[in-house]
Formats: sequence, C-alpha cells, structure tokens
Amino acid sequence: MKHKKLLFLGLTSLLLTACSQENLSSYPEKTVLCVMSGYDGESAYQNDIYRELINNNQKKYNVNLNLYDLGNTRELFQDKFSAEINNKAYDYVVVFGDDLSMYTEKTIKTYQGYKFIYFDNESEEKYDNTTSFNFSPEEFGALAAKKVEEKGKNNIAYFYKYQNHFNNRKLYSFYNNLTNSNIKVAEYNLEEKDNKDKTETYISRAKSKYSSEVFFEDTKTNYEYVKTSLTDDEVVFSTYSSEIKNHSSYIYKDYNKMFDSLLKGIAEGSIDFSSNHEFGIEGEYLSTTGVDYTTINNSKFDANKYDELDALKDKFALDLAKDYETKDSVYGKFHEAVPHCDDVNDWKYNPRPGGDCSKPKDWKALGIWSTIYAQDGMKRTNNTGIEFQNMRIYGYSSRKGWVFLEHANPVGSFYDENFVNDYNKNFEGKYFNNKNDKKTRILLDKETYGFNYHPFGRQTNLEELDMLDIEYVYSTMDIRLITWDKEKPSDINDAKYVANIGGDWWVYVGATWKPDWSANKDVAVGQFRTITKEWKTLEMCSVPLDKIDQILGNKEFLNK
Repeated sequence: MKHKKLLFLGLTSLLLTACSQENLSSYPEKTVLCVMSGYDGESAYQNDIYRELINNNQKKYNVNLNLYDLGNTRELFQDKFSAEINNKAYDYVVVFGDDLSMYTEKTIKTYQGYKFIYFDNESEEKYDNTTSFNFSPEEFGALAAKKVEEKGKNNIAYFYKYQNHFNNRKLYSFYNNLTNSNIKVAEYNLEEKDNKDKTETYISRAKSKYSSEVFFEDTKTNYEYVKTSLTDDEVVFSTYSSEIKNHSSYIYKDYNKMFDSLLKGIAEGSIDFSSNHEFGIEGEYLSTTGVDYTTINNSKFDANKYDELDALKDKFALDLAKDYETKDSVYGKFHEAVPHCDDVNDWKYNPRPGGDCSKPKDWKALGIWSTIYAQDGMKRTNNTGIEFQNMRIYGYSSRKGWVFLEHANPVGSFYDENFVNDYNKNFEGKYFNNKNDKKTRILLDKETYGFNYHPFGRQTNLEELDMLDIEYVYSTMDIRLITWDKEKPSDINDAKYVANIGGDWWVYVGATWKPDWSANKDVAVGQFRTITKEWKTLEMCSVPLDKIDQILGNKEFLNK
C-alpha cells in the first residue's frame, strides 16, 4: 500500500504539473515592457516591491516581463521611453508608480498602437490606449477612520503626502467615516515624498501641542524617520512599511493580488481600457483586521464635493493655518512645499542664506525678487492663474533701524527652472501687469513647462538712501490662485504651485547678470510656500534666529 500511495502521489504531481503547463500554454505568449524610474528615497523602496513582483511572476499566464529603468533624470524620460519602444515590439507597456505619469504622457499619447497600463498609479489624462490598476483612495480613507476610532483616542494626527485629487478622495472618505464627533484631527500635509526634518518636526508638534496619537499615512522613508519615537499603539496606519503585515493596526496593499489580476487580464486580452480599475476592500486587495466592512460609507468623491470636504474638515480638523514652521527666517529647516526643479539647486528643499547674508564690501545696490514654480511631482493646470502684489523690500541698520526701500511693480520673465545660463523668454498671453496697482497675473500651464516665473523690482541705490551700512534685509509679497478664464471650466482645486521671495546684492545700479556672479549675489533664498485661493504672504528675513525677536519683533515697520 505504501508503494501505491507514493505512485499515486507521483502521478498526482505529474498530473498537476501537466495541468499547470496546459493552463500556461493555453494563453498566447505576450511580451510586456515594465517601466519604472528613480532609485532614491521612496522610489527605491517602491521599486523594490515592483521588481519583486516582476521577478516572481515571470512567464505567469505565458506573459514575458521585461524590466526597463528610466533612471532619475526626468527630462530624459520621454526620449528614453520612446527609444525603448522603437527598439523592440511589445504587446503592452506597464508604467509602475506615481513618478512617471506626467513625464511619459507625451509618449503615451504618441504611440497609439500600444496599450499602456499604469500600475499603483493613475494618469490624470485619459486616452483610448490607457488604463490604470490602482487602489481605491476612498476605501483607504474609510479603513483609516475605522482604525482610528477603534483606538478610542480623541486627538489624532493625520500625515499624508501630496494634497491632490487622489488624496482629497481619501480625506473625504476618512472624515465621512468618523462617527465620533469628539475626535479632533491635526492634519499634516508633507507636500513631498520624504523629508526627515519636516516629519520629525510635525511628529513632535502633534504630540506636544495636541497630545496626538499619531495616524501616519505616507512613505516607507518617513516611517523609518519616526518609528523610534512612536509606539506601535500610536501608529495606527501606514501604507508602505515592510513591517505592516505584522501589526493588526495597519492597512496594507496586496500587490500580489492586483498584479495577478493585471497579468491575467493581459493574457486573456480582457482588460477594459474604457475606464480605470480600482481595487479595495472587496477581495481584500486592501487588508486589515477587525474592521466591519459593512459599516463603511464608501461614497465617491468628485469635484462637486470640495465644499462638502471642507465642511467635514471644519467639523473634525484642528486649524493648523498658523502652525507652520517659521515663514520669515531664511534659517528655517524646510519649505512648505518643494518647487519643480533639479536637485542640484541647493535651495530646492530648504531656504538658505546667501553666505552670511551680508552685503559685499563696496557694493552699492539691492533688489527684490520672487520665483514662482509648479510644485514638484504635480501636473500643471491649464486654467488656473497666479496673481501677486504688494512686493516690498526693507533694509535694517543699527544706525537707522528698519527703512522702507521699494514698493516694486512685480514684473519679470519666464526663466529656465534651473536658471541655466540665465535663459528666459516671454510667452504671449501668459502674463498681464497693472502698473497702477502694481499687480501681476501669470499662467504657468503645460505650454510653459520647464520654466518658472521670476518677477523682480528695480535696483535700489543704497548710497543715495544713506544705507551703505545695511545689515539685514526683509522682503515680502502677497500671492494667490485665480481662475484664468472664467468662461472655461475651473481647475483651481487641483492647482499645485509654490512661490518664494528673496533679494540680491548688486555691485552698482545698472549692473547686469554675469556667469561668474561678479555682478550680483543673493541675500538669501526664502521659504517656498504653497499658493492657495486665499491671499498668502511670502516673507524673507536675513536676521539670524537668535536675533530675530529683538530686531524683527512684531514688524511694526510694515505699518509705517
């Protein structure tokens, strides 16, 4: 009997193998290009997940997976992507993660003969040859609310990455599923992928100011920054951490199930490209424990629910408008949000002084400037303009105190976003200036991609104003978002732009920029702030932090 049992098991094994091979060969062979980019920060961690999926699923359903890395240089993504598609024939192209949607859009639009699938990402532009496999943000938000309430705590801190339409959907569902009206949420919007200083500052503030039990939803890198200062009981939610499956409090994405659905759809040719594919609680593509799914209010968020989201946030969220890191000092640790430019710029991630901020000896002029950018990682809108006014600069000396120097008319030009060789150009119809009000409106849309807008004032003659002994500089400007053409649909709720303000020392009035910086040097680069529908004030102050209370005080000089 023992031998018969072994024979039976052997035959069974052969039969299963044969069935498996028959199942595999029953699908026609398909070849798929798998594209990802970046190997630093969050992208490195996410790409490790994607790479493991690709390696573990080779030949599954007779689908051949070819990995192609576009690297880190975003400006080359389009050309490299197109060259790879031209080099070899593929049946489908799968674009992994949220780094690539805006940078590969042109290629995807051009190659209409290909089928493009976004994985763990969603393209904002929909074409007949594109679809996405993504996780439902509403269901993330709903599960998060349930896990928060399960803790029985009333003071919650909610951390998330970008404030965009995807996260607005998540936020809407989160607040819509809070049933305990005593819960107050300190909502921290990091506005970038990973920032150690900002994350630790916000965590500390949430615990000390609001006694928060931290609800954290963002990247692996941020989780690593703060986990040593938080207990497992305090962290109730994390999306990407490798440890999440070991904790019942966490919600995690089942990438294996979603990728299997994608591969099977490719093999069968059954993927519907007329709509996007979202995966969530059903089938436990999003997994957690102890949640009664039947109690979830999973109504979808759309553009008509922004007012409803604001009302929900007013009900549950604490007002953190004045809780941001110091906005005036150039010695702050981080920006409110990051501009879209290359990492080689030493001011991309934080403000900085220009040397020690002091005027070079014998130099005689000073000028105010601002820079206005699309936010890093965000698509530009096409019908949201930016309006700015009240561009003013002041100087301080121990002899005279604060002295008003100029109320500038903020007009400049569109500059290369990295200021390469000081290259600039004007885009017809993209800016309007009212000299009487000293107010300017500009449009940073897809046509101006690769450019910022750089307004500036005149060169102030410090010798004429008896201010050659100037020690510190303060500059300021008011800025907001506006609908550009009121006859067209508004996209202002999805607009993501940032701006800052600063100043330049000039060797003399009338000097022009030189590549060796012998004609001008920056006083300082101020903090970048997000631009909103409400007026927001940009500030730059070169006073050291240990003297700022004494010298800047309550800014009474602004009222003179």
